[in-house]
Amino acid sequence: SCKICPAGKFCFFPEREPEMCPFGYFSDPGFKNCTRCEAGTQSSADRLTCELCPEKYSCLDPVSPPQVCANGTYSFEGVTKSCTLCPENYFCNLGNIEKCPSGLTSSLGSSECDACPLDTQCLPGQPQQPCGVGEYSAVGDLFCRVCDAGYECLNGIALECPTGSYSLRGETSCTFCPASFECPYIYLGPTQCNHGYYAEGNATSCTLCEAGFQCSTRTIPVVCGSGYYSPEGSSSCLPCPAGYECPLPSEDPVLCSAGTYSTGMQTACTACPAGSMCPSTTDPTTLSLCAEGTFSSQSSHSCTECPAGYFCPQTNSSDGGQTNCPPGFFSFGGDSVCEACPAGWACPNADGSRNHPCLLGEYSLPQSIACSVCNAGEACPFPTSNSSITCPPGTYSLSGYTSCISCPRGQACPDTNTLDSIVDCEAGMYSTGEQTNCTVCPAGFACPSVYDDSKIACGVGYYSLGAATTCTVCPAGSFCNDTLTMPEPCASGYWS
Repeated sequence: SCKICPAGKFCFFPEREPEMCPFGYFSDPGFKNCTRCEAGTQSSADRLTCELCPEKYSCLDPVSPPQVCANGTYSFEGVTKSCTLCPENYFCNLGNIEKCPSGLTSSLGSSECDACPLDTQCLPGQPQQPCGVGEYSAVGDLFCRVCDAGYECLNGIALECPTGSYSLRGETSCTFCPASFECPYIYLGPTQCNHGYYAEGNATSCTLCEAGFQCSTRTIPVVCGSGYYSPEGSSSCLPCPAGYECPLPSEDPVLCSAGTYSTGMQTACTACPAGSMCPSTTDPTTLSLCAEGTFSSQSSHSCTECPAGYFCPQTNSSDGGQTNCPPGFFSFGGDSVCEACPAGWACPNADGSRNHPCLLGEYSLPQSIACSVCNAGEACPFPTSNSSITCPPGTYSLSGYTSCISCPRGQACPDTNTLDSIVDCEAGMYSTGEQTNCTVCPAGFACPSVYDDSKIACGVGYYSLGAATTCTVCPAGSFCNDTLTMPEPCASGYWS
């Protein structure tokens, strides 16, 4: 009979003897194939089961023999795929892990312990920590110390700061005293120079600024520029005030003499130029240019206004270049150019004394000395334009009209430019308005009114030959074939 395949072996070929499972595999009874062990373990010697990876070894590949841990790593018995880095303050050789002796330390992954490094804190049972800001330590020191004020602490040694520098407690290096500050004590911070003093750097005290210089930055004195001055101990140069001159920056300003002026920041005063007025030598800020239409010569206290009727194009001559205003222009005075008379106005005088607007029915173009009256037969609605409207037939206008007048009802207006030709319509005629002739009432009708076109047709037995206010009855002994021709006498033997 067939036998069950024993544990720890595989029976892939039934005709052969069972074979031992290879390293890294195991099998239970009755299985023809072996099972691979989990990574981090190894198979037992009899291949009946998988065992934990031994201490000091790693078992990443179960089919390979366990690998001893490299220096700086370690492992304990268990499912170990790789060895663990040696922690700080421990050392690891051939998989063993041991704590560093007192006074020694190590970093992560070390195989030996060393003295605590420079500027590092190595407290027992704690990982190495770099010294904090403002702290230091020498090689082998377990604790960090705070650097004292007035010292620099480099390479584990505290040295006193040199003159002109300083350090505060907790600073590991000395700082040279910056420009614009003084550092009288190496253990105190810098003090900024007062206004009017300066320091160029590395100074134990500030220096007073000299006259003619400015010390605005409190670092390096800068000589005052042209038109500026400064007394001793100034933080900035002062502009030479208006009305003064400053020939030397180290001296006080000098008042301008009469007939001169200064607008400020000048080394010498200037004569008041033509075209300007300088009313005060002690207050040169009143200097102003003559306005257009005024003028002055050199060293004048005020500007003269151009007279009325003239224009003065120059501000910097003795008379301003006075010129008469041309016809159609005017000036009330104080003008650099004459003003053109506007459309719709008349300007007969150059001084503008009789300027007046055009009346209704008058007009003028720009630069006119008089207004023009609108012609009869025309309408001039716009006083600023010579574009007139010609009155159409049936209307009229007289001289100076702004609109055309419609010819009234009952009248005829044959002419557009006079009233003399207007006539009343005679009886039997009529006009409805805006007509040049009266309309004659047609034959066969009666027109009782001259004011409208109402026409009454003549009835049977009546007639009208035209221009009639009433229809005429056909006389006895006659007959009327129609209403618009003369009656005819009855023939012999007939009557009516």
